[in-house]
Amino acid sequence: MSKDTKQPIQNETLSPNIGVLREYEKKIVDLTRRNRLLKYPAKARVISFKMDISNFENHFGSIEEMEINFPHKAILDEEVEADNIEKNVFIPPTDVQGKKLISMLQALRLDSKKKFEEHGLHTLYLTIGRVRWKEPGNGRGSEGALEEKEYDYDAPLLLIPVSIEETKSTPKKTIIRTHLEASDIVVTPYCFYFLNWNMAFEFQDYLH
Repeated sequence: MSKDTKQPIQNETLSPNIGVLREYEKKIVDLTRRNRLLKYPAKARVISFKMDISNFENHFGSIEEMEINFPHKAILDEEVEADNIEKNVFIPPTDVQGKKLISMLQALRLDSKKKFEEHGLHTLYLTIGRVRWKEPGNGRGSEGALEEKEYDYDAPLLLIPVSIEETKSTPKKTIIRTHLEASDIVVTPYCFYFLNWNMAFEFQDYLH
């Protein structure tokens, strides 16, 4: 009479192929210049502050509790160089002034509201710092420093979620505030992935 023999169960440990996983990750995450967070369009709607980070925090507070006020009347008075500009009213120095500044703030507010209502996505951020680089072998323009348009990649470094509100009471103003309910303050994820994969750059060595 034959007896069934039990085969020993062998535990095998599968070692993942890191190189293969990296290739799949690259396919999932768009690291080409089509990604706006790696090559931000030159004609995109954006307002740039003409301040260094120290001066910025002195006026508007720490980035975790930031509040930036844009008083409409003072902005319009400044545009026409009126003598009746309110005293002690600070107008944030930006690359856009006057009616165009107010219109752009309103457009950013309405656009971010629409995207959140339609897709549930928060798309409004204040960025600090830029990482710009040129791919090896892609040539170089004139000698010396590269022109902005000559960089293959131009990515914001730090993303701070913000909200834009417009007061209905007088005096009318637009207010930008940090909006941590939307997301955390982070290093641009795509910039992190790109540098880590392509240049073996470790952010944790620099972020303390």
